[in-house]
Amino acid sequence: MNATPPPVKKGLGFRASQVALRHPTLARRMMRQPVTTIDGTTLDPELEVVVASSRIFRQPFLGGGTERERRGRIKRAAKLAAAARQDIRVWTRQVDGADGPLDARWYRHRNDPGGGPGMVYFHGGGWVVGDLETHDAACRHLAAEAQTTVVSVDYRLAPEHVFPAAPHDAIAATRWVLAHAEQHDIDPERIGVGGDSAGGNLSAVVAQQLRDDDRAPSLQMLIYPGTTFAERMPSRDALHPVRADRCRYGLLHQYVRTRTHQSARAASLRGFCERGVSGGRRGCGFRPATRRGRRVRRQTPRRWRRSDPVRL
Repeated sequence: MNATPPPVKKGLGFRASQVALRHPTLARRMMRQPVTTIDGTTLDPELEVVVASSRIFRQPFLGGGTERERRGRIKRAAKLAAAARQDIRVWTRQVDGADGPLDARWYRHRNDPGGGPGMVYFHGGGWVVGDLETHDAACRHLAAEAQTTVVSVDYRLAPEHVFPAAPHDAIAATRWVLAHAEQHDIDPERIGVGGDSAGGNLSAVVAQQLRDDDRAPSLQMLIYPGTTFAERMPSRDALHPVRADRCRYGLLHQYVRTRTHQSARAASLRGFCERGVSGGRRGCGFRPATRRGRRVRRQTPRRWRRSDPVRL
């Protein structure tokens, strides 16, 4: 019988994960977590530690539990990320949503005079969890490394607001930023959309829906985007097929209220703005993705480029 109460066990698991992530390679060996290699590529050591911690302490990341429990877990997981940068100016300013104003958090490097590019960012979390706070560190890093003004949008989440509330909010918010770019010292010709996971999905949808607008995004930054629902993926099956499917379909069921999901692929990608697709780094991808700066640079229009490689 386990004599450790669940709340204490969760606390121990969180603190152990914090310590392990400081030395991921050593921690992975101590946890007896095998190296995960698929098609010749190896999973990032830090993500190996997260997978092992979830298994050892029996703490699912997103799957299982109520929406409140899921949202609490992702907020705790966000605290495992690197410390937030303090050289960023951060302010709040609401933007238009599809059914009223939405909270948004704006980021710009302290040495950035303005007038440069902008990025409308949508957080990940399966359209059910995540918020401005869970992705604060990531947005600060993006603003500093890409020298861009980041607008993180707090779009409506399921199950309180099911599909198509999230994409409608994303479309309306992006149109608002494009229309008011000059008022916020952003170059309207250099505004992109980006996000991770579910946020990458929303970014791709926005780029498709706005491509014929007078003002449209000029770049998509898609970080391990959720762009396919019907198909199984080798990496999902290799990591944990049962858990991956339960998590994926559980979140989708909350989002679209059906367990029958068709392919979401567009018939054609002609006419869309430039895309930079990343498998992620430090928490959601395989090691080759750490070279994404060079890959994104090759896919980035010249008017977006800095003198040194873009690091997203």
